[in-house]
Amino acid sequence: MDVNVERNTLNLPDDEFAVDFETERTPVRLGKSDRYFYMDFNDTNFPSRLKQGREDISKYLEEKRKELGIEDINQLQAKEHTIEEIEKTINISNEIDSFIKNRMNYIFGYDVSRDVFGDTSSVSVTRKGEYYFDNFLNSVLPLVEREYQVRIQATNERIKKYVDKKGMHPALKK
Repeated sequence: MDVNVERNTLNLPDDEFAVDFETERTPVRLGKSDRYFYMDFNDTNFPSRLKQGREDISKYLEEKRKELGIEDINQLQAKEHTIEEIEKTINISNEIDSFIKNRMNYIFGYDVSRDVFGDTSSVSVTRKGEYYFDNFLNSVLPLVEREYQVRIQATNERIKKYVDKKGMHPALKK
């Protein structure tokens, strides 16, 4: 059995069949910048990872807010202006950023945080007061929904063409 990684093709002996996996990631431009991130619109597990990742982030941020006694992560400040307190605050902020970037990478199945955030913290805040990571995920959702609808429609058309041509598959008859 040969595996052609470049074409994502699995070549089996002649008495078996060949399977061609389409797993290409599509480049998506980040706004008007020259930066891109990549989406695999063929990945049907993406929505469940997105849901799980967002739940993980929400739960983590809620736990951090309670632990630190603050209403919002933006209120994270050194209690005193000592080097130790400032370093402690920076470490907590870096810990939160690291957790969120880890979950973002899980959601997208690769190191998307490098492409999206670069060296910027994922909990930086936009002019509208939204965290960068929230802003990014909220921007991606319509794109994902639109692309999935196109694929669902294409699948339904393919099924309809088969059913119209061949009649209903015996396994689907009641």
